Amino acid sequence: MGKAVKEILDFIRPPEDATAKQVNRWRWNVCLTLLVLVGSVGWLYKSVAWAESVEKKIAAAIEPIAKEQHAQGAKIDTVTRLLTEQLAATVAAQIRLTISKRCKATAFADREELNREKDRLQAQYREYKGELYVEPGCADL
Repeated sequence: MGKAVKEILDFIRPPEDATAKQVNRWRWNVCLTLLVLVGSVGWLYKSVAWAESVEKKIAAAIEPIAKEQHAQGAKIDTVTRLLTEQLAATVAAQIRLTISKRCKATAFADREELNREKDRLQAQYREYKGELYVEPGCADL
């Protein structure tokens, strides 16, 4: 470590046996080097500040769009929920109608066909509501 520091200091110091012209040139070189370093740091700082400014502007521009998308998503969720409820109610009515027809059917084949139809409708209802429809008995219809 000590050797590296000595080399850096030797590089910074003007030569001891230098003429006045060489010392003057060395001073100008050091001055220009310092100006380049300070300018580079300033340019980097300005670039970082500019990038932060651009990021803030982008965030400000995106915020209303994100709010609108959130509002649209909420509306879509509400419409989807209402539509699912309506479809489930329609399927429930079809299940009751099918059970009513099954209760009145006299032929075994007709009752079996109505049972298959009821099972298909129950699967559809389960898809909409996540549960089976509680079937009423023949006496309840």
